[in-house]
Amino acid sequence: MGLSASCIFVQNPQQLSPKELADILRRYMTAQGFVEAEASGANTALRLRFSASGQWFAVSPEKENHTALKRCAAIAVGAFQEPVITAELVDSDFAELSLQVANRKKSCRIAIGEPYGGRTHSDYRQFAAQFPNCLNAAQLKEICEGDDVFAEDGLAELGNCLNLDISLLTENDDAGSAVLYFTKTQVPEIERTELYSGNILSITEKPDPAAFAKRIVKAVSSAWEHTETETGKYIRILETGNSLLLFSNMMYPKLLAAVVGAPLIHISVAEQDIEKAILQPYIFAKAQWGTLPRTALPGLLESAETNEDAFREAAMNGTGCTTLFFNDRPFPPALIRLSLRMLYETEQFAYLYQNPDRLTMEQIIEKLDVILAKVYGPKTISFRRLNMDSGEYEPVSYEYPGGICRTDEAHGEAYLRIFVNENGIALTGNLALPDHHSYTGIFGQDCVYLKIDLENLFAHYELYAPDGSELRSKMIDIKEYPTYCEESGFDHTLLDAVYGSDAVVCWYSRPRDTN
Repeated sequence: MGLSASCIFVQNPQQLSPKELADILRRYMTAQGFVEAEASGANTALRLRFSASGQWFAVSPEKENHTALKRCAAIAVGAFQEPVITAELVDSDFAELSLQVANRKKSCRIAIGEPYGGRTHSDYRQFAAQFPNCLNAAQLKEICEGDDVFAEDGLAELGNCLNLDISLLTENDDAGSAVLYFTKTQVPEIERTELYSGNILSITEKPDPAAFAKRIVKAVSSAWEHTETETGKYIRILETGNSLLLFSNMMYPKLLAAVVGAPLIHISVAEQDIEKAILQPYIFAKAQWGTLPRTALPGLLESAETNEDAFREAAMNGTGCTTLFFNDRPFPPALIRLSLRMLYETEQFAYLYQNPDRLTMEQIIEKLDVILAKVYGPKTISFRRLNMDSGEYEPVSYEYPGGICRTDEAHGEAYLRIFVNENGIALTGNLALPDHHSYTGIFGQDCVYLKIDLENLFAHYELYAPDGSELRSKMIDIKEYPTYCEESGFDHTLLDAVYGSDAVVCWYSRPRDTN
């Protein structure tokens, strides 16, 4: 049986001494709410090991399971702000390495040798790009996919390229190591009370404030009636140099994003922290929530060319804002307008179909009209709305009559791009389907969903059966997706064609109220 081991390597470009590195780790753990402790009273132990070259050092947790390794790697990235490589060697057969870099959300992974489940996507280019003076993607691929009998040999070759001492992984030598013990300080739990909140309209080009206000009034007119008289319900608009800030006490931020039809960055300020959420205009999309320290607020607001004082005064008192006041409609005739869009436009993607029935473009559009009319049919939608008299959120239900229609670009809320030729059909766009409906089974035939990540150079390939059930899903190198498509009987050139000038673009909107 071969060797199994794990290690977290941290680059040390400044050649800091072991004492300096240990002090950095102590300061970071203190900032995270830990205090140094004796071994007997500690709940976290971190071991630092140092190599003779000093260009890398190792950090490892006391318990070397996968969860502990991930947690330890996150600590190393946060503390030292240098590239971190987590290496896991399995029975000398293969090794998996994950590279993490500070301020980069995604890690990249490579494998040396053949993993038991088969070789998955390896980010050779992204990994090698972090060490341009040491090796390139082709050299890295050759090392990882070479004919070495033992994975340690491939690791040693990689170590020679990166000046990384692999013995820190393969030899368990305590000489020259230091173990730091920490325990979490007991901080009394403080109930979070929001002081004020607001939203940054997150779009590239700032709209005209007056036209934007008219658009909001129209969008909510089915549920709220605009009035010039001051009431308890409002939407406030504050214009800054490059943004519009929105404040409202009559609807949840997620619903506000759907009403304005654009992404919002929601900021909720409390005494001890701030909560930030990225809200998409598609009402069914999940929000991305995160908690930040209170000190992060000025930086967040600086990007919107405002400051904490102006944001607070606008949120609490309406200072500098255009304020729209509203009354409830006693019997709202329809649901507030919800955006039809989903924000996939940052990725290149398409649904590919084989088209054995040789459908024409007209027949495809007719089929889509039937399907869209069905999924956007009548429904009852419920949510909770603030009662200004009681201060409580009360359940409200609206009967939405349904409907979706084709229109022109000037009046459209969302679109589909369609391409068809003798080899198949391609479909893309930003028109969302509600209630977990999908485009995968709309034509009753096999379908490939293909998404290209041009930044990280990989493709997401999914094969679906006629009923929409998933048959295969794989992350592959960006160069490999044509082969996967052809093996499944699909023409990969349809992906580029649907973004070309020969594609037909259909725009859609919900029917407008006559009330």
